[in-house]
Amino acid sequence: MKRIAITILAAFLLVGASGPAVFAGSVTSEVSAASVRVGDMVTVNGTFDPLVWVTIRVIDSKQSIVVFDAVKSDAAGAYSFTFQVPATAANGSLMVLTGSGSQVASKTIALPLQETGGGGGSTVIGGDNNGTLPPATVNGGDVQVKSEVKTGADGITVATAIVDDEAIAKALAASPAKVTITVSAPATADRIAVQVSPESIRLALVNEATLEIVTDLGTYALPIGVLDMVALTRDLGTTADKVKLIISLNKATAAQTGQVKGAATQLGASLLSDLIDFQVLVEFDGSVVEVRSFGTTYVDRTIPLGSNDIDADKTTGVILSSNGELRFVPSIFTKNDQGSWTATLKRNSNSLYTVASMEKSFTDLTSHWSREAVEKLASKLIVQGVSAAQFAPEDTVTRAQFTTLLVRALGLDDAEARAFTDIPSGEWYSGTVAAAYEAKLVSGYEDGSFRPGKPITRQELAVLLSNALTAVGKSITIANADQMLAGFADRADIAEWAKSATAQLVSAGITDGKAEGLYEPLSLATRAEAAVMIERLLKKAQFIN
Repeated sequence: MKRIAITILAAFLLVGASGPAVFAGSVTSEVSAASVRVGDMVTVNGTFDPLVWVTIRVIDSKQSIVVFDAVKSDAAGAYSFTFQVPATAANGSLMVLTGSGSQVASKTIALPLQETGGGGGSTVIGGDNNGTLPPATVNGGDVQVKSEVKTGADGITVATAIVDDEAIAKALAASPAKVTITVSAPATADRIAVQVSPESIRLALVNEATLEIVTDLGTYALPIGVLDMVALTRDLGTTADKVKLIISLNKATAAQTGQVKGAATQLGASLLSDLIDFQVLVEFDGSVVEVRSFGTTYVDRTIPLGSNDIDADKTTGVILSSNGELRFVPSIFTKNDQGSWTATLKRNSNSLYTVASMEKSFTDLTSHWSREAVEKLASKLIVQGVSAAQFAPEDTVTRAQFTTLLVRALGLDDAEARAFTDIPSGEWYSGTVAAAYEAKLVSGYEDGSFRPGKPITRQELAVLLSNALTAVGKSITIANADQMLAGFADRADIAEWAKSATAQLVSAGITDGKAEGLYEPLSLATRAEAAVMIERLLKKAQFIN
């Protein structure tokens, strides 16, 4: 059969090379079955140009050609071909390609390992590409899959789960917005990786779905739409129909864990969870691109904390920054009916994450109105005092200081681009101001300057906070800013460029003005005011409890 197929292919190539005809028709195809087993007969019918050779290729989930032949269309352009599903075909799916040159039609046929059940119950589907893994179980939008465990020469134990196309398709049909993939893996696994095929990526993109990966190490909810497939496939030198998506959760190395423990000790903080590296990889032919940033989209990942008592005001998700510091990650803490706590960390990039607990207080806030909010933010590593014991709540805040505070509160990484003429590289605030500019939190002055040392006014602060609401997807539309600000006797003093922003903050409950019905837009913001507004912003964004 192989020799005959090669002879027919050679004949087809000779005809295509020597004949003067140009094939301009559009090829069509239909297959006789949507799901098959080894040994089943499949008929492919379709149309193309009259009296031309049509190649037939059947490719399995390992990208191996398991059937190859050619037939000639009749005078009306119709063709028909029947093949038997070979025992060598890998489980998962079969792609049937028919046509000639660039004119190709494609159909996909499921090739599950076995299939049982029906109606509203669960369905057992597929297996891995070589048939050695147990099949996946699909129940509505939930997919349960077992992993294959291997330990490498480096001693790292990797549990890999390969989710086949039919399982994803069935789950998306029941739950178009989100598919939850629960992976069974041993507690000894250092890395749990879920592999998704090009077709499953396409289906998830079409549905604008989120793939939620659930493991004992934690949970990762990835909206597939955040992946820039054009840029990723360009970097890999291929096309979207050839790349695989790998989502993995990895235990930190001993060196990484030691570094984080050292940083926590310096702060007087306690670590409440393992250090987990969340990764998203796109792979083609052995080459891998790691996706580290998701633009403006905050992606949820959860870390189990067990049944220990948690004080959400003194606990936070953290990452280890490039300079060895622990930094705040927007985090929500929840307790289930069994008494176990979970931390949900929200961030627009991947990194090493853990959860830390710390209690911070200041002697000059004992009876100050801002004490609760300030000490909560200090315990979450967002604000710092002017010394270990003093916060100086009534001191003013510079534009650089508040911008840095806002960038830290949103969990943004420092940037390197120089955005303003008066911010030289190497200043303590240059990275945070650049990050704020990239996130469209700040725009500077008309002369291209930022004026970092200038104290920030209350109306300037309102604009930056309003921009932050927009950046985290919590923007509020104000139909009539003047009406929203009517309760302030000095509303006429608010600049036109700050009115809408101030109205947004009033509507969101982030600011309520000063005493005696005044907003005082031109007054210089104090450190206490800045901290309290940041705390309210984070609550509005659901970034803290």
